[in-house]
Amino acid sequence: MIKSTSALYVNSVRNVVVALMLASATASAQDAVSDFRTNCMSCHTIGGGRLTGHDLKNVTQRRDKAWLTQFMVDPKAMIDGGDPYAVELVRVARGVVMPTLPGMTKARAEALLALIEESTDDYE
Repeated sequence: MIKSTSALYVNSVRNVVVALMLASATASAQDAVSDFRTNCMSCHTIGGGRLTGHDLKNVTQRRDKAWLTQFMVDPKAMIDGGDPYAVELVRVARGVVMPTLPGMTKARAEALLALIEESTDDYE
């Protein structure tokens, strides 16, 4: 009887952990959608063409995720540091510099990139 009670406890804990992970992933995805709408959509589309900023469709095929994350967290630092691709983005945007968003973290940037990749798939 002790083994079955122990097994039930382990299964219950496992189920709770899985449920929490799924809830967290769903909340993160919802946060990314809200984040994109609030902070990105006025300048960028995902498959809808260029606005002030580039169309983000397939952006992870143009630059790797590490570069994109770093740029999203602190675009000005990369531009000021002379990163050739970042400088080119400013030139193509006719001098408009992507703002550094308050509270942008690596985790938020990664969630936004995941949303962009998922949305890109919707257009293909």
